Amino acid sequence: MVGKVNIVLSMSVKIFCLNENLEFDIFTVRGIIIELADGREISFEKSIWFSEFITVKTGYELTILHH
Repeated sequence: MVGKVNIVLSMSVKIFCLNENLEFDIFTVRGIIIELADGREISFEKSIWFSEFITVKTGYELTILHH
């Protein structure tokens, strides 16, 4: 039997300006926390938005760091 699962996304916004008239807002996911029914959590986090490396943690009351 599967209990309730919550998924929390940690987002950041990067604003790029190409010139005075053109600006882009880019939303990137910095991390994901999956909250399991028994209180445990699993987190997946990228410390740098362009990184290929993902840190995986398990435990209770995990947080995503914002750099």
